[in-house]
Amino acid sequence: MKEAYIGVDIGSSGCKAIAVDGEGKTLGVQSVRYDNTLVCTGLGCYEQPARVLRDAGLDCIRALVRELGPDRRTAAIGLTGQMHGLVALDEHLEPLRPILSCVDFRNEKQNDEIYAKVGGKEGLLPYTNNKMVPSCTAGKILWMRENEPALFARTRAVVNPKDYVRTVLTGVPATDESDASGFGVYDVRNHRWNRELLDLIGLPEEVLPPIFHADQAVGTVLPSWASARTRWSWRARGTPSCRRWAPAPWRRASTASSSARAGSSPPRWASAPTTRARGCRSIPAPSATSGWPTPAS
Repeated sequence: MKEAYIGVDIGSSGCKAIAVDGEGKTLGVQSVRYDNTLVCTGLGCYEQPARVLRDAGLDCIRALVRELGPDRRTAAIGLTGQMHGLVALDEHLEPLRPILSCVDFRNEKQNDEIYAKVGGKEGLLPYTNNKMVPSCTAGKILWMRENEPALFARTRAVVNPKDYVRTVLTGVPATDESDASGFGVYDVRNHRWNRELLDLIGLPEEVLPPIFHADQAVGTVLPSWASARTRWSWRARGTPSCRRWAPAPWRRASTASSSARAGSSPPRWASAPTTRARGCRSIPAPSATSGWPTPAS
């Protein structure tokens, strides 16, 4: 059976998706606008309902799968999208509040506090080898901890909007190095969250997603989304989900792993060993002691 590859862009005002074959030939294009869903709730405060972006991404994928028809198998799904947005997820991977958008900069106070603790903008460079933009995600997390402590106490993972869509598809919250750099606490030289900086600013690493190279597959589409009741073609079942093209599995799967292939129970924190898609490296299942691997340098 011929294969197709789907790419999805979760933007701030709309979702765009494309299906291509193995040679890069366009097989279909879909888009969904969600203009007027970005709400200004105060000075520098811009929010969007998470379900709007989620539904737009899923609708585009559904439409492309139908357009591909019975002669095409969806071999992989990749996602890209707006940086810096905050989606706070609870233990069931459900959003706790509306998305703090990429254009939201309510966290100026928290950013200033970070700079003060590290000795200014030049003092931040030894930690991250990168500057911190006004709308950085880490500043938003600190804002949430200070202003919404009850919600923050229930937060188990913070991801960007496109990562949330992939989390819905696979049950695995994760991100890639490009978007991790937008958090403002990622060491781009050493490919890791900087734990010394996190300790200094009081940001718990447990709420940050694991980071993987863009060519690694995160998991497979959950049967709950690939089933007939959601009107997806059965050919989407077991489809590897990548991110630009693909981040990777959630660290909390160190003690339990359940398959995301069709016919299995959808996991919450645990994820299956990933299935390899063409052009994506396989990621081994975690051991009971080591957890998920970290990106190669």
